[in-house]
Amino acid sequence: MSRDRDRDTGGRPRNARPRDALGRPLDRSGPGAGADPIPDDLLLAGADAARLADELLRAGRPFHAHEVLEASWKSGPAGERDLWQGLAQIAVGLTHAHRGNARGAVALLTRGTQRVRAYQAASAAASPAASPAASAAQDRPYGIDLAAFLAASEALAARIDRDGLADYLGRTDFMISTAGHKIAPVEVETALSSHPAVREAVVFGLPDATRRETVAAFVVLTQGFSPSDGLRRELQDYVKSRLAPYKYPRRLDFIDAIPRDSVGKVQPRILKEFVLAADPDKSLALAADPDKSKDM
Repeated sequence: MSRDRDRDTGGRPRNARPRDALGRPLDRSGPGAGADPIPDDLLLAGADAARLADELLRAGRPFHAHEVLEASWKSGPAGERDLWQGLAQIAVGLTHAHRGNARGAVALLTRGTQRVRAYQAASAAASPAASPAASAAQDRPYGIDLAAFLAASEALAARIDRDGLADYLGRTDFMISTAGHKIAPVEVETALSSHPAVREAVVFGLPDATRRETVAAFVVLTQGFSPSDGLRRELQDYVKSRLAPYKYPRRLDFIDAIPRDSVGKVQPRILKEFVLAADPDKSLALAADPDKSKDM
């Protein structure tokens, strides 16, 4: 049986289904609105597209950055197609990395880097006698530092190919072990990030005397929402409604910003070390857990 689809004025189908922060489709009937979508008819000037894509990458939303870059690839000048398509492919590579797909990440990071380098070579060939100022503009189109960006992409592809994704995702102890279950932090982060109140989330395991580890989450709220015990419980219940109940974060704290390194990589270890240093026994206190007898 065919299903009605949202279509634009030209009859082309649009994907109106809500998506999480990594672009994965959400249940239409489920709670939460998902991440803010990128409009299907987005048209931005080069500098604006570069700026928005940069903001999305820094916010941990490479899938949505790819949509912005893809729009510029399809609507921009013919001479810039390789630039935007290559950048979009790199963003898709980062999306694969965040989703845990090492092979896809390496392939798209490499393919995108090669395409942008092809754009650089074509630009240089078209203007062999360009002035220093013009050459500098070619190296930094719309303010994008291509040399640094491509070097970082190549280095990341080589690192993932060599070492896998655990270190890139910020944890060598990637899986959380709790009460006999294994939980991937990114799964809980994605569920939390699909709630309209959550701008960003980082999840890791804290020592627990009974479960070995307990799931802990640190959340940055969307503008317009304020921290409260009620919102904390709402977010915990929201995760329970989307994942197996044992995966919900028994500890959930609100913070102003998630720590990142100089290239924007999330640093969950910093938060974990801060928690343990500030109150090393708190994560072991069963009395602090209102559901200590549940989901065992």
